[in-house]
Amino acid sequence: MQKLHRNEEQFKQLQVSIRRAILTSKQNIEKEAKIEREMLLGRGHGKQEVFEMRRRNLTSEDTLLHSASDVTESLRRTTQLMEQEIERSAYSAKILDESSRTLKTTFNEYRGFSSVVRSSKQLITKLEQSDWTDRLLILFGLFVFLLVVVYILKKRVWNTGFGWVSWFASWII
Repeated sequence: MQKLHRNEEQFKQLQVSIRRAILTSKQNIEKEAKIEREMLLGRGHGKQEVFEMRRRNLTSEDTLLHSASDVTESLRRTTQLMEQEIERSAYSAKILDESSRTLKTTFNEYRGFSSVVRSSKQLITKLEQSDWTDRLLILFGLFVFLLVVVYILKKRVWNTGFGWVSWFASWII
């Protein structure tokens, strides 16, 4: 934007200088034409001076045309620079708009993912609790099974086991 502002100021300055140059050249042309008229009408000094005056007039006109073409060329360059800056700023605005849309889309996706992550976390917590409950139930069932096995062994072996143990001990000895 600063370059654009500088280029606009330079463009305005060049316009003003062109107008001044054109005004000065018109004034010089009119003055030269007036002097030439006076010389041609006999109020001047001679034909040699008229030819010299015309030659100087053509040289000054060439210089004036050359300076006007230089100013015109610099105005063209300034205009091209301004067009390039406008294109760059339009491209930057387009990129900024696309980036804004991408950020909005990403934010919406993030918001959707955060709700999915939250519900997944709750589900995993419930599954972990269920896993611990299942482990405790399995251990409790194993404990009950071992108690039943011990009870059965006590009833079968311990109560009647002393008879077997004594029979087995007497057979070995």
